[in-house]
Amino acid sequence: MNPSLRHEGISSESALALHVSVSETAVCLKILDMTSAFAAYIGLPADTETKGLRLPDIFTNDALFVEEVIDYIIKIRDDPAAVHCDARDGDDHIIFTLQYLQIIKGWAIATLRYNPVLDILIIYFSPAEDRSIATNARHLMDLKQDLWLSRFIDQGGYWEMDCVKNTIFVSRSLARTLYLGEDAVIVSVDRFLDTIHSQDRPAVIRALNNVENEYAAVKSRAVLPDGQLIFFSSYGIPEYDENGAVVKIIGRTLNITERERAFNKLQISEKRFRGIVENASDVFVIISPDRHIVYVSPNIRLIAGYDPADVTGRRYVSFVPDAREQRRLRREFIRSLREHRHTQTQCRIRCADGAEKWCILGIAPVSSEPGEATEAIVTIHDISEQMRSDDKLRYMGSHDALTGVWNRFMFEEEMMRIGQDHAVGIGLVIADVNGLKLINDAFGHQKGDEILIKAAGLIAGVFVGDVSLKETLKIRNVETATHMQRMENMVIAMGKKLGLPIGEFDRLVLLASMHDIGKVAIPDHVINKPGDLTGEEWEIMKTHSDMGCRIAMTSQELSGIANEIACHHERWDGGGYPNGYKGFEIPLLSRIISVVDAYDVMTHTRIYKDSMSHEAAIIELKSCAGTQFDPDIVALFTDVFGALSQEKMLAFIYSDPDENKESFRHYAVIGNP
Repeated sequence: MNPSLRHEGISSESALALHVSVSETAVCLKILDMTSAFAAYIGLPADTETKGLRLPDIFTNDALFVEEVIDYIIKIRDDPAAVHCDARDGDDHIIFTLQYLQIIKGWAIATLRYNPVLDILIIYFSPAEDRSIATNARHLMDLKQDLWLSRFIDQGGYWEMDCVKNTIFVSRSLARTLYLGEDAVIVSVDRFLDTIHSQDRPAVIRALNNVENEYAAVKSRAVLPDGQLIFFSSYGIPEYDENGAVVKIIGRTLNITERERAFNKLQISEKRFRGIVENASDVFVIISPDRHIVYVSPNIRLIAGYDPADVTGRRYVSFVPDAREQRRLRREFIRSLREHRHTQTQCRIRCADGAEKWCILGIAPVSSEPGEATEAIVTIHDISEQMRSDDKLRYMGSHDALTGVWNRFMFEEEMMRIGQDHAVGIGLVIADVNGLKLINDAFGHQKGDEILIKAAGLIAGVFVGDVSLKETLKIRNVETATHMQRMENMVIAMGKKLGLPIGEFDRLVLLASMHDIGKVAIPDHVINKPGDLTGEEWEIMKTHSDMGCRIAMTSQELSGIANEIACHHERWDGGGYPNGYKGFEIPLLSRIISVVDAYDVMTHTRIYKDSMSHEAAIIELKSCAGTQFDPDIVALFTDVFGALSQEKMLAFIYSDPDENKESFRHYAVIGNP
């Protein structure tokens, strides 16, 4: 005997134990356990996991029985003393015998034993061996004739159709509901069908004609004299003569009007909700308990470019490109479900075209039962334009509009920071542009502005924090100035195509020139070796990514790209170094640099290899898409550069990067002219 049934004193007869959960709007009956005899009787395989299933999952052939059990439980909870029952066992148990139900292998009589204190319901099943319900009914009437008769006539919504006389006996309660009389009546089948809505009569007639299959069930509407509609759920069971012909149909009709109205209201509410969701500017996402997306509103196409069908079924964090942001989002999700409250967070999401957008995510848990959070609704609000505007305002507030160098406000902010940090070894350089007034007077203010812009560029080029590091790379023969120039030009074009915010664009350009800064720590005999590296030398070479990250963390100018420097040799399939990240765990900027750097290495001669053509390099990148490289970034690179000839590509990558950067800033501020 199963442990959860043993404490109720149940023997090896067919029985089913259920846990009763009641909310303000619904009753849920979840299976705790069942005897092996019952499992075998309904045809379940021996290894079937039944715990946690609901009652309708077992009684798929008799929804009316489920409704009757739930209706009985509701009545008990409302007023236990007023509920009609067969017996009471002390203060805890209420015993009630239902009539007939159809399960997988035949008919059965069900007896309920309910403990409202523990909220445990036990159902016993006694199989009905005779195929004629009348035999079983008479057997029951012999035991409890008065009780059965009162239920049949007064309470149950029962009816009996005489197929020979073409009449129907209608119980008192059903006759009153249909306005056929104040007492139980016998009417013709045609008269009874007149009460059925004309659109539903064909279905009712078909169900009665097919009753020889031993079961007939149908939903229908009755039209009352005042035009009001009543919704019914009915089933009927045949009685046969000695020749096997159906002579009677005994049935029961349950008034489900309130339930249908509630369902219709729910459908209307759902349509309204769906209309609001599908026309809202935000994206609505429903997350299942196993953290997968089960629904996404159609406007995901507008915000991120995805088709909803391609999003459904994927894990919700798979659209967040940064691994740290993924971990933070998981923590917010768990906190929302655990504390059962709405939370909000901000992160980047990856769009279908590979671009990233800043979004605010609102997470709200949804409960199907009291105290149990099973799903979550996530709203996604695109704030990319706001972020671009904020970047623009921050830039305008801290930089001179003409020259692009820091303005007086930033100078004072930096002086305050230096004072608070008690920094030492700080120098101040003051420069003057001689003859500026003469130039303005002689050639106009436009020419004077050009002189100021060039002067500011020279000063910024000398004193910017990463210049000494760049020069160290060149002196060590690690990277040439032209390699940095080519890298910058290519990432500028890709950043423009992606529509990156100015802040992200600046980080990408800086990363293009400084991604290999860690190579300054690699010995000369390794970094400048003309032939293949040994295994030991290769392990030394691979440390440059992690070393570059450490160097960058010590620099105020480079600390913002330290993580991207560490990850620029990670592979899409997880086979890279130093951390073995794969897919969207690798930062977007690192994935871009990986493709651009590989192209530049392939198309230019190194001490250890010859160069290949532009066209051959494009083919090689495509062949490595999905393994070494992010396939979307390869597609982006091909889209930007693939159609160019060898000559045009060379002309572009050797152009002035500063001019290209200014072109990007103009594009980012005012849009594509």
